[in-house]
Amino acid sequence: MGMLKIMDGHGHTEVKWDVEDPASVEKAREVFQHRILAGYHAYAVAPIDTAGQRKGAVIKEFDPTVERVVIAPPMAGG
Repeated sequence: MGMLKIMDGHGHTEVKWDVEDPASVEKAREVFQHRILAGYHAYAVAPIDTAGQRKGAVIKEFDPTVERVVIAPPMAGG
């Protein structure tokens, strides 16, 4: 099972999918694409490694095999 955690002005929203359920994968893909097109950034979160560290990587395309994705709004400022 995978999960998108979308940071927004109200905390966060979760969208879950199961690779065995094509409808849930498609829904998660749509949510992912919508946020990316709106300027959000997506990060694939890796499991904790043997050194006790958790690393992530910026992703630009939805991958249903990634278990956890954090989507954050663009930085604002000036």
